[in-house]
Amino acid sequence: MGRARRVIAGSILVAGTAGSWWLAGQARTPQALAAQAEPPAPSVITVPVRWERTGPVIPVSALQPTGDRARIHTNRGPIQIDVVKEAEGWLSISAPPGSIRPGDQVRVWPR
Repeated sequence: MGRARRVIAGSILVAGTAGSWWLAGQARTPQALAAQAEPPAPSVITVPVRWERTGPVIPVSALQPTGDRARIHTNRGPIQIDVVKEAEGWLSISAPPGSIRPGDQVRVWPR
């Protein structure tokens, strides 16, 4: 297959083979372009976990309002949580039994 050249907005586009192409001297694959189009990951924050009679709670500033879901990472691995209710600046969260322990620090990825 021959190479085709076109001038696009002052740059030279050269068609390549095997699903790649070059623009201004840089090889790009469709996968690399798709990765560039991904939105940036949300910021990750570390928050303390406080233990109440009803279970674990985290600061309200860590997550969105009640009803949200979030992914958190504890010392024992990542888990999915649900926000149950808000009270006095803390969010009660629902998590698998034993996945969060008193005194844990957790990393939170708000959704």
